[in-house]
Amino acid sequence: MQKRIMIHSFSAASLFHFRKIMPDAYLIFIVGSLRRINFSILPQVNAVNAASDIVQEHPFLINWLHKLHKQLFVWAEMDESPALWHWLINRNVDGVVTNFPATGFKYKLAKSGTKKYAINRTGIYFGKTKTSTMMNPYVRIKEKKYVWPNQKVNVTYGVRVDNKLYYQIAEKTFISAEFVNLDLRHNDIAPMKIKR
Repeated sequence: MQKRIMIHSFSAASLFHFRKIMPDAYLIFIVGSLRRINFSILPQVNAVNAASDIVQEHPFLINWLHKLHKQLFVWAEMDESPALWHWLINRNVDGVVTNFPATGFKYKLAKSGTKKYAINRTGIYFGKTKTSTMMNPYVRIKEKKYVWPNQKVNVTYGVRVDNKLYYQIAEKTFISAEFVNLDLRHNDIAPMKIKR
């Protein structure tokens, strides 16, 4: 039963106490400020539960904690807007503490079974018409930003969702990979354009 319990606390002293009496307990330090995260508390806990505004202002925190083999959970103060969820789903956070479990479950379902991998290559959009971008490929809501025919795009990641591939081309910006080619250049297709 002890392995199923997570203890969250704002009190470092309480977590030190729990570590002594329950050495295998999963302890999570809740913080509302970066100043509270230090190397005296980190060895005592398994994870940090940070306010969403801290993680949004300092996104490096996610990778930094993961490099220290600590998980990061995010919480918001009763204002989990769709914009926050769209932002969070594009990050590698380990969980969200929410007062809106139905919303959290919707995003969990949307992201389950997906695969994200690094690409870091330049491509060209070869579609015949402009295409809308979206904030994330998990819950696909089109934005009023576009990629135009023959536009170069810097593809940082590929995300496979429901057997479709999406490319991340900027921070919080994705497009369908359908007409993006990472190998062909304008000169490669120029003879085909002339024949038409």
